[in-house]
Amino acid sequence: MNKPITEKEKLLMVFSEMNDQLAELESTLKKSFSDLHKDLIREEEDKLSLSETRISLLEKNLAQEEVFIGEKTKYPLGKNQSVGLKFELGFH
Repeated sequence: MNKPITEKEKLLMVFSEMNDQLAELESTLKKSFSDLHKDLIREEEDKLSLSETRISLLEKNLAQEEVFIGEKTKYPLGKNQSVGLKFELGFH
């Protein structure tokens, strides 16, 4: 025997379906934002790595210039004198 569905039961079914759809949407958004976050971190790491490489190259060139200038002027660099610069990248 088929029992007629009351309005209250119909509303509960609609709300239950909406709840399932919202749970699915939440899961999809969470994964999407997680992937986006990973991509952004990877991009920032690549940018920092490129900057680090460029700074190292500049430091090496500077060291070579200082040695060349020291040889040219016959004033060699002191033992404790630093020939390189160290830059630190950071966010405040």
